[in-house]
Amino acid sequence: MFDKFQYETVPLGSIDLDPKNPRIVSQLQPKNEDEILSYFFEYEDLEEFIKKVASEGKNLGAERPYVVKNGSKYTVVEGNTRIAAYKILTGLSKIPKSH
Repeated sequence: MFDKFQYETVPLGSIDLDPKNPRIVSQLQPKNEDEILSYFFEYEDLEEFIKKVASEGKNLGAERPYVVKNGSKYTVVEGNTRIAAYKILTGLSKIPKSH
């Protein structure tokens, strides 16, 4: 199974969060990345996760996120919460105004 996967380093800015993430679509149908981030702040405790990553300087024990090519960009298949945190920590995404 894993022989179909290929390790590749891609720029964080070219990765989109998955609006079809099964954990999200059971609660809402997000129209954009801001709505996905709001969901993670409200239901996945993204704020605490960001604080932990920021204080440790990394996410200890984390697996690499899985992404799939989608045109000129990539979509996260596994690791949406981690990618959301990294994008906020690097300034590529903003904390939603509601949080």
